[in-house]
Amino acid sequence: MHGLNKVACELYNNTSQDAYFAGWCNFIPGTLHKYVFINLSRCTDTIHTFGLIIHELMHQSFDRFEEDMYMEEEIITWAELEAYEVYELVINNLKQI
Repeated sequence: MHGLNKVACELYNNTSQDAYFAGWCNFIPGTLHKYVFINLSRCTDTIHTFGLIIHELMHQSFDRFEEDMYMEEEIITWAELEAYEVYELVINNLKQI
């Protein structure tokens, strides 16, 4: 991951308001597929949770559509539709914690 430092991450004082990373989109090792990670400790309310999810899915969507800005509507719509699904997964996961 670019910009991440293991030691700095381990020493960082993560809270529900601030974290070394709130989420990311990256390649699954050894594949061309990407995944999105959401730091559940940052999912403290509806608006911030959905904002974090859509933010990371926009990264994934840009990659999925090869950053082709002629496909702007498709890029945004794909991320939006995925965000609804991921939001439900996150909310259900948080209920189990």
